[in-house]
Amino acid sequence: MAKKITIGIIYSYDENWIGGTYYIENLVNSFSLLRKALQPTVWLFNYSSLSEDQVRDRFNYQDILIINVPPYTWWRKLLVRMSRIFKFFTFFLYGRPNQLDLTFPNPYLEAHDLCKRRVYWVPDMQEAFLPELFGEVEIARRRDFHLNLIENNLPIVFSSQCALKDFENHYNKPNVMAFRLPFAVTLPMGDGALELTSLRKEFNLGGAPYFICSNQFWKHKNHTLVLEAMAILSEEFPTLIMVFTGQPRDTRNLEYYASLQDLVRELKLQKNVRFLGFIDRKAQLSLMKYAKAVVQPSLFEGWSTVVEDAKALNKEIILSDIPVHREQLSDDELFSIQWIKIHYHWP
Repeated sequence: MAKKITIGIIYSYDENWIGGTYYIENLVNSFSLLRKALQPTVWLFNYSSLSEDQVRDRFNYQDILIINVPPYTWWRKLLVRMSRIFKFFTFFLYGRPNQLDLTFPNPYLEAHDLCKRRVYWVPDMQEAFLPELFGEVEIARRRDFHLNLIENNLPIVFSSQCALKDFENHYNKPNVMAFRLPFAVTLPMGDGALELTSLRKEFNLGGAPYFICSNQFWKHKNHTLVLEAMAILSEEFPTLIMVFTGQPRDTRNLEYYASLQDLVRELKLQKNVRFLGFIDRKAQLSLMKYAKAVVQPSLFEGWSTVVEDAKALNKEIILSDIPVHREQLSDDELFSIQWIKIHYHWP
């Protein structure tokens, strides 16, 4: 019988990059689909401020041990450094690393490197295609991290075949130890979607039909194009509403969210647009369920959670024509509308 393995999973609940959080949650929850004998024991290293109970509520997997990692204060830095010399300290910070068969996704190169088998994650290569959205320091940090993985021949997981090819082409390294690991979502709908009438009341949607765009408010998500499209559509369909959800903050472009609000006023779309901010996951998915369609206009993705949500809900989706979207959807499922074409990718 195969030996039951123990996997260390590094986890952080981060509303500023909720896609990364959902990736880990869906990965761990997918373990429950394995045969019982193959289901791993998971040590979940919780780097977030969520309590153990709050973290456990986000996972539908039984064989899981949650280890709350203390804040990265000066004394923890000291303990981490001491742990490299006196391995005894590592137990108090992370448990005994020699009990782990591997750790993933290892964004932090500190005491977790005491585990001999480490698998790393590169979500995408956005900085290579849209460098204007990154600072020089961040681009250099990512490059150094990637080169370190290549030079040490460390195993790398990519969310998509597109990301894997982008990585190999960018660094001219066609033989990296690479693995493609996309994900499908698990929907926390419980007893079903929330009732439409209550959602319309809570989010001031009235009785009009609506589309929904659920993305963080980052510039590459391309909300501007959707607003410009709404300006055209509202002339023929004056009651149509576009709903936006997501954390209203781009750390790389602090003026972006305000600029979208200015554009709404400039295009006189105050009655047609709703910015809901970061809302409860079940409410977000329920709004998707009742929408006329999901809109995903992003210029770049590693593997889009929004697309997976739409697939799981069996919803129509209007999306940008970028390679990873074609990878996520078969040609039979793809369709486009003139106003969603993105000149960055289409002639």
